[in-house]
Amino acid sequence: MAPLLVRMGRGDQQSGSAGEFEGVVRRNAGKAVDHIVATLPERARESFLALIAQPPADVPEPERPEPGSAPLPEAAPQLIGVCGQPRAGKDFMIDQLIKHYGGIARMNYSDAVIAEANEALRAAGVERLIHEGNKSDPLPRRFLQDLGLGRREEEGASYWADQVRRRAGGLMQGSRLVIVAGLRTESDLEPIRRLGGEVWRVERPGNTYKAEHPIEAKINELPVDRVILNDVEGDPGALFEKARAALETPREAQ
Repeated sequence: MAPLLVRMGRGDQQSGSAGEFEGVVRRNAGKAVDHIVATLPERARESFLALIAQPPADVPEPERPEPGSAPLPEAAPQLIGVCGQPRAGKDFMIDQLIKHYGGIARMNYSDAVIAEANEALRAAGVERLIHEGNKSDPLPRRFLQDLGLGRREEEGASYWADQVRRRAGGLMQGSRLVIVAGLRTESDLEPIRRLGGEVWRVERPGNTYKAEHPIEAKINELPVDRVILNDVEGDPGALFEKARAALETPREAQ
């Protein structure tokens, strides 16, 4: 069967700057790529085609930290949603909490987005899929951003929120504390609020990251319950101590 020739729009693979490129995308496993593209939000179609022309990197998934054994403070909530700009220290903080305490379950807000993205990649015959080890690479990241925002725009803000609420609610049945990482928009806060949780933002003064996608543009404006400052350079333990202090302090006592 002849290949499907797709002309990408403006924007290169790395930065979205001006420039045109062409990708040849073949039909795989009897699945017509154009049919798969039609099921995606319009915003996500170009970045999907770019990704199947250059699939995600073949790198191992990072190992999850071994859980600790210390009991969680009595004041700790049962659910925390975490937001913050890339490179603020969110993942480090969460990993340190998991290593110290027992009874913590972690999930990412993007888990549902990644699952849907990988379903589309499999249907296109792509074998290398998106996971924690490669999701921040430019092409997977752009597709995930476009898919996440595109579904919100076309299906409504509750499209992802409902999935996250169901999964987080299930984890809460068997865990003392559930942490949902990667909140980016105000609609992402909705399942955390509905389940009675807190929203934390990790901020690192001097972080030079510039949001290049609309879905990240207002992270620092989200209404949160606590701000955890990652402001002690060279002392990673300081961020953990601030997070631990927050767990030990009831929200109403702040």
